[in-house]
Amino acid sequence: MDYFANADFVVTMKRPLFTIFDGDTRDERVRAIKEKLVSQLHIEPSRIITLSGDSIEAYLLKPRIIKAAFSSISSSEKAIESYILRFDRKRDKKEVLDGLLKRFAARKYDARAAAKMAREMKKEEIDQEILIVFKSIEGSVHRLMHKIHKQDSIVESSLTPGLTGPKLPLSESTRSASGHASA
Repeated sequence: MDYFANADFVVTMKRPLFTIFDGDTRDERVRAIKEKLVSQLHIEPSRIITLSGDSIEAYLLKPRIIKAAFSSISSSEKAIESYILRFDRKRDKKEVLDGLLKRFAARKYDARAAAKMAREMKKEEIDQEILIVFKSIEGSVHRLMHKIHKQDSIVESSLTPGLTGPKLPLSESTRSASGHASA
């Protein structure tokens, strides 16, 4: 599965991360994969987000954005909506999108198709749950940046002449260059 490779890469970065699962983790097999991944990555519980939708694709099933993302679609938004409604009870929305794109755009659904649709979304079309996720991540990033900036300020003040802080010894080459006599 793709996300295991991505997860391994993230671990090597040693950066705080968020993990977002879609709601299909109610399935026993998927729940086991989720639990294994979370334990391997040592993710803080506050950084684990589980969406209510069964799949991330459920958030992309909007006729306007589908039509806007694929200029090859000549059918109306109404026709796209009708197709989506026929499969409303189908749990696997990835299959719905795949069938829809094969029928209306002569292509399969993949990560590039998802990205194209997401780029076409207007803020008011983004599901409230997703907006809350963005705000949550934004807040954590802001707090992390503030912490980093604070640490950088402490380091700068220790290196700035005239400010109190630890004195750093000059190396032999630095003393010679600065006019200090070397021993």
